[in-house]
Amino acid sequence: MSPLPGEKYVASNKFNTLYWSVALLIAFFVAVGIGRLYALISLVNPIIYLNFLVLAGAVILLGVVASLVKLISKSRNKTLNLLTSVFICIVAWLAHWAHIANGESHRGFWVSLANFPHLLGFAADFAESRNMGIGRLGRNTTSISPAILFLGYCVEAVAFFAPVYFIFKTKDYYCEDCNNEYSTLTAYIDNNDKLYQHASDLDRGDLRFLKNVIFHRSIDTLDLDAREKPGIGSIELNYCNKCNQNAIVNIKSGVLKQDEKARRSMGSEDTLLEDTYITTDSKLILQANLLLENSPAGLVRIG
Repeated sequence: MSPLPGEKYVASNKFNTLYWSVALLIAFFVAVGIGRLYALISLVNPIIYLNFLVLAGAVILLGVVASLVKLISKSRNKTLNLLTSVFICIVAWLAHWAHIANGESHRGFWVSLANFPHLLGFAADFAESRNMGIGRLGRNTTSISPAILFLGYCVEAVAFFAPVYFIFKTKDYYCEDCNNEYSTLTAYIDNNDKLYQHASDLDRGDLRFLKNVIFHRSIDTLDLDAREKPGIGSIELNYCNKCNQNAIVNIKSGVLKQDEKARRSMGSEDTLLEDTYITTDSKLILQANLLLENSPAGLVRIG
């Protein structure tokens, strides 16, 4: 049965078990490689500031790996996706410490990785045994105390698990009939009053009141003075590009902000509609505007 306008999208929790198993196995060895490479670079690199960039690179790679496992397995199971990303991140983090532990004891990398309790103890005590300083090349350095180092390693551990947060926050919609992920179109409007005036229509998934509203390519094309913090809105249309049915919309209201570098953003966000199916007429109206990439409204297609 097709969902009714105003209903919320609910993921089916389906996934391909075989594809997930194979992808996770490959991801395990990739995560080990990322962890070992990070350990190698961070130990050899004498410039502590560059280590932050190396850490950021490792975290981004782990996020890509977790996303690929999710994509390959066609997983709509949020719990499985979270557990998968946790597994990938913890493997990489432990591999990083196993590489260091093996360098000091020569017990073997895989032996060190498999001895989980010993590895955690080694990581906790490592700050006490490491002599590390901070300063410019060719000049005297200031030693970093073990307590500060330990705190830094705790922050490093938290950073390794950042992909879990992004996997949790990612919104994905899937058409079970077509076995296809939804495409997304996003635009902004320069006035949010109409959104509040039609709150009851929003609840019913009826967006016909937006028929004559101008949609803008990006927040930067809004002809508004950000210093006055005017009210604006963002509209995100999600639909299956195969059957073009059961469109889902997210709508937010907020104020236009601008920082010192003239970069615009939406502040004080208020979610008016989330993960909600809309009527066929509403979908046609939005698509008629959002798909016209060369229209005066200056819209862009994403997805």
